[in-house]
Amino acid sequence: RVVRPFDPNIKAAMDADPTYDPTEIKNFTPFPKHPNVEWVFPSSIWTSQIQPDPQSFEEMKRIIYGIKEKNDPTGMQFHSEIYTSLDKSKIDPSTPIETQLFLFPVFEKLSQEILMACTEYAKMLSVDTNRYQACMTDMWFNVSKHGNYQEIHNHNNSHFSGAYYISVPKGSGNFFAESPHAIFDFMRPPMDMMKSGSWQSSVYMDIEPKPYDLLLFRSHMRHGVYANLTNEDRISISFNINFEI
Repeated sequence: RVVRPFDPNIKAAMDADPTYDPTEIKNFTPFPKHPNVEWVFPSSIWTSQIQPDPQSFEEMKRIIYGIKEKNDPTGMQFHSEIYTSLDKSKIDPSTPIETQLFLFPVFEKLSQEILMACTEYAKMLSVDTNRYQACMTDMWFNVSKHGNYQEIHNHNNSHFSGAYYISVPKGSGNFFAESPHAIFDFMRPPMDMMKSGSWQSSVYMDIEPKPYDLLLFRSHMRHGVYANLTNEDRISISFNINFEI
């Protein structure tokens, strides 16, 4: 998967190195090997693709824009003005189907495929998937316009969270994740963040998603989205998953 260290101060990075390209994606090489080094407490993100048939894909977009226009065509003031159906206070309470996308047949099919992927991911993380079953607890959409971004956050009261991408114009904002160790990293040694391979000492990593991409991660992982620098909508589906008996 292509990712690169995230530098929150792009201008300073470009001033320090005129050849630095903030859009450059570097190859991600997990866990460099050294005979004296053992990697402990690693974090992970699942990446795969789900490609629905073209008719279903268009139906998803039609439903998303239909809900958006019906409830608040000017946009919801939520997380940097990103329009999201997670803000249930702005959704008609008489239509609960609109607050949980998996109640729509076309999204129910997508949610089942997401749950299958999450079960495989959870099994790799030693979850007892024979006893516990993946259950979709929340599913909502996000529409990001020019200048919108998602500040860093995590998801409470769930085991796994993730995103599925409907429309991701080039430059509309990469997904980024924060190291769970960052809050305790009071004294970081000096590092050359411009060098490929310094990811293992980075606080942030980002992923450039494409349409049909699925990302899954533990819900406690703090994450966010860069600003949309295009004049096109960036559309994603977010969700939470719990494992229950």
